[in-house]
Amino acid sequence: MSKRKAADEKIRTITPFGVRMPNDLKSRILAAARRNNRSANAEIVERLRASLETHVDLAKDAIATLDYLYESKDFDKHQVALLKRAAMGLGFEVFSDVEDEDW
Repeated sequence: MSKRKAADEKIRTITPFGVRMPNDLKSRILAAARRNNRSANAEIVERLRASLETHVDLAKDAIATLDYLYESKDFDKHQVALLKRAAMGLGFEVFSDVEDEDW
């Protein structure tokens, strides 16, 4: 089986997901897709993937900072509480067993 045929088979197993978007945004996506030599769908998927990975990276950075502050005991408890809430708001359970008062 050729690579092209294998890729086509894989794509067919993905359920379509319709998205409504303003015409100006669609035009920008189409222009970016042309510049990047990919389909509009591939452009949208790549941009969504990158934005989600950015959130994960930010949350991981917040968790690393929390860990450092917690271990070093060199922190302002209000700053740590804000970082903890931000990381948890991104869906990460960090120090769930530690109450804010413990800081």
